[in-house]
Amino acid sequence: MIFYPLTDKKHKEIVAEIAERRLTRGSAAPMDPSLSTAAFIVNRAQSTPTE
Repeated sequence: MIFYPLTDKKHKEIVAEIAERRLTRGSAAPMDPSLSTAAFIVNRAQSTPTE
């Protein structure tokens, strides 16, 4: 894996680029965070293989 330092400056640049793309596509409103895959909860205890 490549080390990539995400600085506050770079983060602001990325957020600005995303906002610009959303305006260009006509979808300026950000998506509901509850729909993000980061919001999904995985119960890993049940997904471990049993012997």
